[in-house]
Amino acid sequence: LPGGLGTYEELFEMLVGRILGEHNKPVIIINTANYFNELLNMLQNGVTKGFIKQAAVDILKVVNEPDQAIKIIEDGNDCLQVNPDLVIPSR
Repeated sequence: LPGGLGTYEELFEMLVGRILGEHNKPVIIINTANYFNELLNMLQNGVTKGFIKQAAVDILKVVNEPDQAIKIIEDGNDCLQVNPDLVIPSR
């Protein structure tokens, strides 16, 4: 959900944790009122510039409503292991 610096820190901590195999939970952004559009654009810019692999950004699930996030969690379809070779730019 929208928030400040702590929200960003927690988001990236969970995303990196997923990439490193520390957990296999879904990482979901609830993009209320398009709050995270600029962040998502920044991540896409990192892909364009070669600093971030698209597969890493694709781990993020972006929804607009909390009930959509709950459905992703309940379905459990996003709990597959991530191959670090596909998401870490230096590999």
